[in-house]
Amino acid sequence: MLKLAVLGNPIAHSRSPELHQAFARQVDLRIDYQKILVPEGAFEQTVQAFIKAGGVGFNVTAPCKGDAFLLARTCSQRALLAHAVNTLVINPDGSCYGDNTDGAGLLQDLIVNKNFNVVGKNIVIHGAGGAVRGIIPALLAQKPQQLWLMNRHSQKALDLATYFTQLGPIQAVAYGTALAKIDLLIDGSSGACQNFNGLAKLQFNANALAYDLKYADHATAFMMWAESVGIQRCHDGFGMLVEQAALSFQLWTGSMPDTPFKMRG
Repeated sequence: MLKLAVLGNPIAHSRSPELHQAFARQVDLRIDYQKILVPEGAFEQTVQAFIKAGGVGFNVTAPCKGDAFLLARTCSQRALLAHAVNTLVINPDGSCYGDNTDGAGLLQDLIVNKNFNVVGKNIVIHGAGGAVRGIIPALLAQKPQQLWLMNRHSQKALDLATYFTQLGPIQAVAYGTALAKIDLLIDGSSGACQNFNGLAKLQFNANALAYDLKYADHATAFMMWAESVGIQRCHDGFGMLVEQAALSFQLWTGSMPDTPFKMRG
């Protein structure tokens, strides 16, 4: 039986265990997949305890993706680009290999599941945390017309845009900037964010899509705000969660599960 987990803080809300159990049933594999709360400042200690208990791989959620990158001895190219890791594989010597499946998972959900082509589109990302770092390289690889970063702490957005500037057309703009002809608005802000007034001056194309990297059993605060300003296509990040989880599962097991199923239940 493979011992797997998801690490983060908070963690009680995570749907990852049921996703991976569903994947395991597809390939007739037995796994033990747990939620592990990471105390503040204790990421490495939590990981070492998990490895000592027989763990072979784990996912990482907020706010630990930067810590996971620093912990990994070796990383995939996409994790190196993002400087953030959401999936770790435990090597036989106890060291960790890090990958980031967030960007690929997002694109799979947008392009295949939501029928939204990123090529040539104008994109605004609200937020500048670890999840945002993971999706920027994947989005820029699709050659959008422009990607703007907007964050309450403008220096953080500027630093991120400067870091990724060689990958494509990315620019940081001040919170509250007026931008027109937006095709895709992605919210990567923290779960505590309930106020989106800084996005009020954005103007959207008729078929624009709003996407919250967070997920919930109901419409998120961001989705409700997006609907209130006239965006008709509003989605939370559950589809991305499923798709990135499938890629993690493949890393651990060598088997790629099917993902076109509903699990909100």
